[in-house]
Amino acid sequence: MTPKTPEQFEMIRKERKDLLMAAALKLFASKGFATTSIMDIAREAGVSKGLLYNYFESKDELVKEIVLEGIQKITIDIDFDFSIKLDKQRFIQLIDKYFELIEQSKDYWKLYMAVLAQPTVGDLVKGELFMMLEPFFSAVSQYYADKNEKNPLAFAFLLGAILDGVGIDYIFAPEQYPLMEIKEIIIEKLI
Repeated sequence: MTPKTPEQFEMIRKERKDLLMAAALKLFASKGFATTSIMDIAREAGVSKGLLYNYFESKDELVKEIVLEGIQKITIDIDFDFSIKLDKQRFIQLIDKYFELIEQSKDYWKLYMAVLAQPTVGDLVKGELFMMLEPFFSAVSQYYADKNEKNPLAFAFLLGAILDGVGIDYIFAPEQYPLMEIKEIIIEKLI
């Protein structure tokens, strides 16, 4: 057997970590964060409890990494440069990308939102979550300020809440949800 290179070790480590996070996401969504134990996660992933602790110091650290990775996934999948000022056309592109993302990845987002909606989880990640979303709120707030909205930051948060709600409603009832019609209303009324 040939010795493994550092790159191979890193790849194996990432695969195991992804396996553990996927098992935890599934259990947190189905059983709840509070009632899922480290042993449950290890069993679901087919590894020992000790191995899990080699990757994550605690269940809190594990759920935090799951949530933050989800936000990074959104950022990467949307692939939008918030440092460039939003105009109407770029704003519409951003909305289009968001709707495309939730439509294409419903199963993942269903699990992810079920975990994020749990009160304990929200408390663990709210600071980091806001920091990661700040470029969105800043760009959208500036867009509304340029349109002379009275309270542009509140308007940006309103749009964020609407998009969150649309995402949640759609992933839990995609067959009944008029996703594209709602997207058009958002573009027509809020952009």
